[in-house]
Amino acid sequence: MLPYRPEIDGLRAAAILPVVAYHAGAPLPGGFVGVDVFFVLSGWLIGGLLWAEWGATGRLRLGAFWMRRLRRLAPAYLLMAGATAAAAWWLLLPWELRETGKQLIAATAWLSNVLFWRQAGYFDAAAQDKPLLQTWSLAVEEQFYLVLPVLLLGLWGIRLRKAGILAVLGLVWAASLLATLRLTDSRPEAAFFLFPFRAWELLTGVLLAILAPALPRRMRLTAGWAGIGLILGAVLTVRAEGFPGWQVLLPVTGTALCLLSLGPAGAPDGVGRWLATPVPVLIGKLSYALYLWHWPILVLAAYRRGGRSRPGRQPAGSCWPSRWRCCPGGWSRRRCAGRRVWWGTAASSAWWRSAWGR
Repeated sequence: MLPYRPEIDGLRAAAILPVVAYHAGAPLPGGFVGVDVFFVLSGWLIGGLLWAEWGATGRLRLGAFWMRRLRRLAPAYLLMAGATAAAAWWLLLPWELRETGKQLIAATAWLSNVLFWRQAGYFDAAAQDKPLLQTWSLAVEEQFYLVLPVLLLGLWGIRLRKAGILAVLGLVWAASLLATLRLTDSRPEAAFFLFPFRAWELLTGVLLAILAPALPRRMRLTAGWAGIGLILGAVLTVRAEGFPGWQVLLPVTGTALCLLSLGPAGAPDGVGRWLATPVPVLIGKLSYALYLWHWPILVLAAYRRGGRSRPGRQPAGSCWPSRWRCCPGGWSRRRCAGRRVWWGTAASSAWWRSAWGR
């Protein structure tokens, strides 16, 4: 097990807050890049765990690893999915409910990113009307949890040394990045949603975890503040048009610099000291629950009001022009029993996240 580092939870806070604010309508054009911060963090954490387990035991128990991920992620997801399905049954028209059911099945099978990629056509429903659109990034991460340990196990099985493993991972990293840059203009939906074109972001974290470079203190301090500056700059300047493309390098590089700035566990300094303060740490511990719940609440609250007003901005996952739908039958729909159900289930999910971790 890796030692707990509160500054990582603080970095999660720096990722989730722009996402929620962006979706709620705050003037942060690149708020959605918080998802890219999460990708790098996930790669660093999971890559570090797998590398440490192999180094300590000389083996990798795939079943145990996957069960740990399920125990951490599934309960909060299932709670959110159940509450969203119940609210959708009350609020949505039959054909809308069928579409939400497709999203629910795909998300539970870790394939919602593929579904949303396939649906990204002219006649697709507006992104603002998809209560489970936020699960696309969870699907990317879960596919990563399936692929990375198998890849590492295969490389260890052919007895590659550390340098050889780094070379293979580096080649995969470069191929994924180049493919993303090439496809962003011609097939932006594929470059955005599909795992092969996001793999390099996760592998950035994996490579950092394996290399574990120890920088001098002055360089660490500089790297940390530069990293936060790049993330903030991405939040303020990145645009949905042409994303991911070259723009995605800003948040990914910023997160990598923040990880490079980490000093010894238990003794954060520089930007890490600020990230390890109580408020960012608390928000970071709740980041998984916040990410799960904020989008369906915004979408279904708009339905509950009986209108089509967008819940804020396009979610991170709709980088093409949105189209509003109309229904010949009008806008009458059943009402939910009350907001207390929503906030109660959200609080339960947040408690689970704080108790068990992401």
